[in-house]
Amino acid sequence: MIEPSAALAESLRQFQSVFPNDESCATYLFERRWPEGFVCPVCGVRHHASLKRRPYTYECLGCSRQTSITALTVMHRTHLPLTIWFWAAHLIATHADSVSARRLEVLLDVTYKTAWLLKQKLHRPLDRGPLEGRVEVGSSRIRFRGADILLDPAKSGMITIAAAISSLEIRLAAIPDTSPRSIEEFVRANVKPGATLLSNSYPNFTGYKHAPQEPGEVPRLAITFDLLRRYRHRRSEPLATYLRKFVLYHNHRYREVSFDTMLRIAAHHKRASYQDIIGGANSHKVPL
Repeated sequence: MIEPSAALAESLRQFQSVFPNDESCATYLFERRWPEGFVCPVCGVRHHASLKRRPYTYECLGCSRQTSITALTVMHRTHLPLTIWFWAAHLIATHADSVSARRLEVLLDVTYKTAWLLKQKLHRPLDRGPLEGRVEVGSSRIRFRGADILLDPAKSGMITIAAAISSLEIRLAAIPDTSPRSIEEFVRANVKPGATLLSNSYPNFTGYKHAPQEPGEVPRLAITFDLLRRYRHRRSEPLATYLRKFVLYHNHRYREVSFDTMLRIAAHHKRASYQDIIGGANSHKVPL
């Protein structure tokens, strides 16, 4: 078992004093979902009754629609206590790079699979969709070591990685080659049409603007690929998972992600199933 650090354990203890039970979590979530009071998602009526037999479920007095406090959120139909979700969200939001699934397993006293799914589901709502504005696009071949279903250990382990970088966020994916077709598939999966592509190598993608680097504008692709080469020694999982971790680490550093932000965002996103999460492993789009 991995022993959690004293700092993580103390942080969790302090947070648990604020949210010690499901009731406190439900109160907080209710205020985030309906800051001006309950509103029926079907008819818009505000009058409701709380159901005693179904905790944290409200029945509209206009159309009789029953709505759970976790309905249409990442916690939809969860069998876990709300406290587990809240405690996991706190740890991930405040200690993003030091809270692995193994750490969550120990700190929250859950199975490894549960810890891993919690981390994936809480991260996914942070994906803000395709990149916009001025976006650098390029690719590089990077040597990845280690066994992987996507790699033949008998070969060199050189993988072609495509990158798209906006002002604060990045997207990465392994692509078959550096052909314009492969790059274009990656761009269309990760960059919003109408964005300005900063690339001298791929100037003819329809639906996008194209421009050179502005004077004084520092290219970031080379820096990103260099960091990726340094980061690769941490790889002990499938390539898509590894790239996703790098993206999350980078984007988390450059955006303000607090527990309040994470829960407010999560409360307006639909639940992702296990297949939703693992299904993107071979996609050009790297989900967060």
